[in-house]
Amino acid sequence: MMLKTRTVCKAANPASGKPRNSTSAPHFLRSACHSALSVVRSVLGYPEICRRSALFDSHRPQHFPARGFSALLIRFRLQPQVCGMVVVNIPIDIREVADEPAPQDALLGVYELQEFRSVPPFSGMKPGPENFPGAMILRRVHRGRVLCHQGDPGRTAFQILTQPDALNVLKALRRAVDAEAKAIRDALAAGVTPETSADERERLLRRDAAEAPLRTLRAARLDEEIQQLEAAVAKLPPNTAPRVVAQARLLVAPPGNRRGLLRRLINLLPRFGAAPASRSKLPDYIPNDGPQDLSAGTLSAPMFEGDLFGEMSCMNLAPRSATVIATEGTPTEPVYMIEMVRNALDALRGNAEYRRRMDEIYRTRVMETQVRSLPLFRCLSDADYKWLSSQLDLVEFGAGDVIFDEHDSATDFCYVVRNGVVKVSRGLGCLLGPDEIRSPAVLLQELQTQAHQPTLPPTITQLLQPLLDSLPATPADAPKFPETLRKLLNQWIRTADLQTKIAATTDELLERSGLRQYSAAFTDFQEKTADWWELEARIFHRVLLDSLCPKGLKARTTALQQRRTLSYASRGELIGEIALLRGEERSATCLAFTHPSSGQKTATQANLIPQRVEAVRISADTLRALMERSPAFRRHVDETIRQRQDRDQQVAVQASTETVASQSPEFESLGLAWGQSLMVIDLDRCTRCQECVKACVAAHDDGRTRLYLDGPRFESRYLIPVSCRQCLDPVCMIGCPVGAINRGSSGEIRIADHCIGCSKCADQCPYGSIQMDLLDSAQEPDADLASLLGPGYVLRSVQERAVVCDQCKSTPSGKPSCVYACPHEAAIRVEGLKFFENL
Repeated sequence: MMLKTRTVCKAANPASGKPRNSTSAPHFLRSACHSALSVVRSVLGYPEICRRSALFDSHRPQHFPARGFSALLIRFRLQPQVCGMVVVNIPIDIREVADEPAPQDALLGVYELQEFRSVPPFSGMKPGPENFPGAMILRRVHRGRVLCHQGDPGRTAFQILTQPDALNVLKALRRAVDAEAKAIRDALAAGVTPETSADERERLLRRDAAEAPLRTLRAARLDEEIQQLEAAVAKLPPNTAPRVVAQARLLVAPPGNRRGLLRRLINLLPRFGAAPASRSKLPDYIPNDGPQDLSAGTLSAPMFEGDLFGEMSCMNLAPRSATVIATEGTPTEPVYMIEMVRNALDALRGNAEYRRRMDEIYRTRVMETQVRSLPLFRCLSDADYKWLSSQLDLVEFGAGDVIFDEHDSATDFCYVVRNGVVKVSRGLGCLLGPDEIRSPAVLLQELQTQAHQPTLPPTITQLLQPLLDSLPATPADAPKFPETLRKLLNQWIRTADLQTKIAATTDELLERSGLRQYSAAFTDFQEKTADWWELEARIFHRVLLDSLCPKGLKARTTALQQRRTLSYASRGELIGEIALLRGEERSATCLAFTHPSSGQKTATQANLIPQRVEAVRISADTLRALMERSPAFRRHVDETIRQRQDRDQQVAVQASTETVASQSPEFESLGLAWGQSLMVIDLDRCTRCQECVKACVAAHDDGRTRLYLDGPRFESRYLIPVSCRQCLDPVCMIGCPVGAINRGSSGEIRIADHCIGCSKCADQCPYGSIQMDLLDSAQEPDADLASLLGPGYVLRSVQERAVVCDQCKSTPSGKPSCVYACPHEAAIRVEGLKFFENL
């Protein structure tokens, strides 16, 4: 969390709620600040801030250039708590992660944010806006101002204010000027006390005399600005549509734009069998970090008053997906925006009214483009799609939430991903499959034994009693008994929630439940059972069930380590529709997923950090009704199912009977088990002729190799060169801001033409297999894009593009050229796990 909380002192009487040893709130405030400064000095190491202990000292650290004693409170917000403690909330300073405020902008401090408590949409923030001093900036924007650049790290989000909302914000700023002046007057009126010296009071008096004219000038300017905006709001027609005030633009380089004269000359020569630099076709809509995706035709999307943009970058620490430029506003009549950091955005999203309003904007604007552009819905008529859009719901999943589990019954919903990433895997789920019950009769007998002759401690047996009491009374040889029993046990695995009732920590849980021999399955679980992900809880329930019924069930403890990733579904992708439409059980587990972040403990089973996934939910009844309404949709469903099943068969690898743990530590540390098409060079056969590299260069008309003869050695005989491995779990695909990297039909990794060169995929590849290729010349903005820029603003040109080995699937032969060209059969492509296990 960006918002840190530290206990400072017991400065209040819990019974009375009044400060101890003081008679006025200003004295209490000053006393608390003395303690806060000592904590900051000792814990956070800010010697310059703590050079003087007096709150109203004439010395003002340069790090806090704000006015009056709100200078200190911009960074350190003091709050009396019910328990009688005073805490200091230390939010991240937005100036550390965003552009410095322009002269017309305003960094929002304590007094301003206190007034925001009555200003929509900030009035419903949880915690309140006053808890985030220094975490928000009011931007006064005019035409041509660049708000963010594509590819830049995204650490903030922007809320574009409507004119009525902007008017309320300005009025709050005006009230804040009076509140600050009153606070200083109250402090002066308190006079000299045991906690304030005459010198300190004199310094405050001189400072107030110097700053009073500035406050008067600021108040006059705000009064004038409010008057102008009131006149503009009064002229707005009733139910007026929001204005387009900014534009998101994408700058991409055309294919074949590669660096080097020699390469360009070589590219002019015809070469048999060479693949073009890129064959990708732009999707109809490119993912954008805003409420509306980018049109492929114009590479742009409008931004309206009331929109929130930059949210995905801010929440997921991803690069900006586009450059945003203001298209409206003048120095005298600006467009107003609030830029905020992650913790302030989280609090704003806690406002139910704000969420309702933003969801309505999303429904009316984005659903017309994002969902409409999906292949599954392109065949719908306008009338059918209008009916569909009225049936959709917006839902949210926390990181680690199981959206679907393998072997779940598919009778409820499918989803379109709105924000975040969903990991689709096989072999990760914990529910019982149809063939995982060895003997229903034996299984029932083992469960009933626990009711009469329990092998577990009494506490755990008591927790299992609801399951034991619900066992079906149907004879074990009845035709429907196995399925009835399986559904009952799967429901228990999903919902039991035993871990927190048995023990507080994972180690204690394994000891008390007698599962110490299964500790390998719990290696990287959260230390506290209360912090477990939903998937981790399900794993525990399944392992416990396996231990109780070793004869009736097939153990799944080893299967959990043999998972394989089918895909990562990101913004705009549909999940769960195949099983739903065919009435089958779920064939894969879908997790709300984000990749690991440095410094955070991860769960091995899911590789998660605390984030969220937002999705559009489509019910089974809605899909079936749509099939009845549209024969074209029904035909398209069959084709979509066939294509996805073909893809899954190519990507999926048959589970091996051996586990990764059986290999040497070196094998595991090199990640060889996860390569589905691993490049291996037998050094006993290799003559270092480099024909494999030459063939790679010749196979692609951009003249760039995808193979580098460098990398680790395994068992001294095999070189693992730098080249795409076609991983089971391709983390390079996670978080591309424009969705340019994906799997091909044969499981290969492909990078589309609209890559913006942000290098996120290259940075995330654990094996360095994605290279950033310098372009022949920087791609500059066209005249239309340049015309949007105001004086002094420039756009950063696209100078490179990501390049990855696609296993030569783009060539006419479709076979790896490097392997074919090796004269000594030293270069081979193998499935890592099977190849090295058979040595």
